[in-house]
Amino acid sequence: GGRSLEKGTKPWGSSSNMGAVESCCGKRGMMDRLPVMPSQPISALGNQYVTFNPEQPELFTMAKRVWFQSAPFDVQDVSQNDWFKIEGKDAKWTGQKKLVLNTGVPHCTIERRNFALWHMYVGHERRASIRREAPNGKTVYVILLHQSPFPSRSSDDDAGSQEPALVAHGDFLACQYWFQEVQSREQRRVARVDPPETERKGGQDNYQVAIAPLVDVALILLCSLAIDTCEQEEANADGAESLGSGRESTLDSSRTDDRWRHSLDPIPIQMPVKGGAAPKIGGVPPLWHKGKTPRGGPP
Repeated sequence: GGRSLEKGTKPWGSSSNMGAVESCCGKRGMMDRLPVMPSQPISALGNQYVTFNPEQPELFTMAKRVWFQSAPFDVQDVSQNDWFKIEGKDAKWTGQKKLVLNTGVPHCTIERRNFALWHMYVGHERRASIRREAPNGKTVYVILLHQSPFPSRSSDDDAGSQEPALVAHGDFLACQYWFQEVQSREQRRVARVDPPETERKGGQDNYQVAIAPLVDVALILLCSLAIDTCEQEEANADGAESLGSGRESTLDSSRTDDRWRHSLDPIPIQMPVKGGAAPKIGGVPPLWHKGKTPRGGPP
């Protein structure tokens, strides 16, 4: 087993950090609600999903209950540029949906193992997992990023990394929550989910996902899909009909340290530096170098 959200630490969403997941209409300033670049680039599903321009955060509109839809869902940014398509009929029974590039090429699969566990695959390689946990009685989602050699589709559910790289915490049913680093010193908040603007048509059925530069866009979007599915099922008392009956946490809850601390101190936006040199941003093609540009048509 690996780490748990230790009992000796303050749970996410406690009174000391509720300001971090406050509504867009709350009193905290806009800068407190903007995700910041991670300590190092996150590219779990492939770097073509990562925005490498440090001045270019992304904002997407996602629909609720996509998992239960038979029709494909077009993933667009708030300017209505096409990025991906999520496909897969009868996912409630097959347990799978595919993420397709805007070039029409299937690239990533998200697989549901039971109510509390999901895996993401590129080909037959398990690149990431997301697990629902409830330390201290407060629900969070931990995201595990696997390393090469990757577990395969036939590997045990516990294969691969058991050290969470990100944790999602906040008010999930209200679509107000953060994705935050776990293993870095600063534990930066790198993505945020919010309800859409109230005047936006169909707002009750949608939510917005803000993602910082250098963060795997597809990873965050698919995690938000998994979170929405679990929360919608629980809210509608449909959990008993989902695949499996849930999963008890296998993470060790006996260890205590400060790695799960939550800081509300402002975090400066800066390029990650390793060995005194900035990453070679230009050498890693983003998605739109491989086909249709999401914002402006063909390159």
